[in-house]
Amino acid sequence: MKFLVLTCIFLNVLVAPWGLAQRAAHWGCACAVPLILCKVCLFVLVLVAIESSLAKLRLFRISEFLGAAFVISVAAMVTSIFPGA
Repeated sequence: MKFLVLTCIFLNVLVAPWGLAQRAAHWGCACAVPLILCKVCLFVLVLVAIESSLAKLRLFRISEFLGAAFVISVAAMVTSIFPGA
């Protein structure tokens, strides 16, 4: 619920102020609710696309970390086998 409220504030104030009711009439509020929900759904889709692309970038960097961990573990094994060399 908090995410929905903060998303509505963010979208209506900073991004796109369209879709808001002009007056406190029933017809204006009835038309504004679907438009705001549509705007929130579009924002959530963009947010999902950004988050999934960042997760893929982190996944591709795992190989670098695994390679560094492998080299360190091999160096540790060599120093444990040949301690005085």
